[in-house]
Amino acid sequence: SDSPPRILVGPGIVRDLSISGAWLITKHQLVPGKRIIIAIPTQRFAVADCLPAMFIGPAEVVRTKPDAESRVWVGVRFGDALTQNMEFAAFIQGLHSLREALAK
Repeated sequence: SDSPPRILVGPGIVRDLSISGAWLITKHQLVPGKRIIIAIPTQRFAVADCLPAMFIGPAEVVRTKPDAESRVWVGVRFGDALTQNMEFAAFIQGLHSLREALAK
């Protein structure tokens, strides 16, 4: 019998974010090639008006690196639902501009 896919829900701490992917830390034991759905909240970052509360889209795990604290560093590549989304591109650009402003 076909069992339903296992659904893992939980946070990750994003360390780097671009229009094409992210580098994050999670407790989930993900492996390269695994396809996931990622949700990126926008409320904490006032970088643009009229953004959705979160961006949700497919991603593929492309790299993993366990650390000494039972966490995993994970590199993901976003699917077209995010990379081709102009609002998401504006959000990412806003985050990068905010980071540059705070670094001064």
